[in-house]
Amino acid sequence: MLITFLAHFNTIDKQLDEIVQSDKFLPYNEKINKIAHGHYGISPWVRHHSDQLKYLGEIRNLLIHHQGEDRDYIQITQEALDDIATLSAFIATPPSVTEYMSSPVVTCAPSNHVRHILQTYQTHFGHIPVMEGWKLVGGLSNDLLLQRIGEQGMIPMDELLVRDIPLAPPHHYHLISPETSIVDAIHLFAERGDYHALLIGSENDIHGIITKHDIPQIIEHNIVQA
Repeated sequence: MLITFLAHFNTIDKQLDEIVQSDKFLPYNEKINKIAHGHYGISPWVRHHSDQLKYLGEIRNLLIHHQGEDRDYIQITQEALDDIATLSAFIATPPSVTEYMSSPVVTCAPSNHVRHILQTYQTHFGHIPVMEGWKLVGGLSNDLLLQRIGEQGMIPMDELLVRDIPLAPPHHYHLISPETSIVDAIHLFAERGDYHALLIGSENDIHGIITKHDIPQIIEHNIVQA
């Protein structure tokens, strides 16, 4: 277990070096801080996991600097080994967005009745792209929908159409390839604060969606318990 733990740690440390690309030597914790507070693609993930990553560094230092019988007191549990293996795999080869996207994507047209959309929201809560053919004309969120229903006034529910709801503009949605890594997707949300959702696929074949509300859960994925 000791050799396996150190191998996974070295993978993490090497990837941190490749991300930082510093001309001078940086201690492990300084690399974590630099990435966590920087604007790298993986910064949000490292920022969230910084305490766990530093904890792994402390274990590594104990293993390296304690020799002989002292090392026998340091035990690597299977749980810790599984955790560091998951983290090292994620940072070395981030999974694609297809592993985290919601699919299939529910869409609607401006001419659709809101009553039908309400039934859809019972199982597909979040953002619904509004399409005219294959053209994205906006997005419908649960908040916008409920707000408009509360303000509908004299419009009977049976007559309320999607076009009667104030939609989020198309530039709040961004189309990405299925090969895009989840790290790059997280960075897109962080870099462009106005994105509501990322659509995965092509212009005429949208088969997945990740919304900004999904990101906190995605970042928390693979937490190492210190």
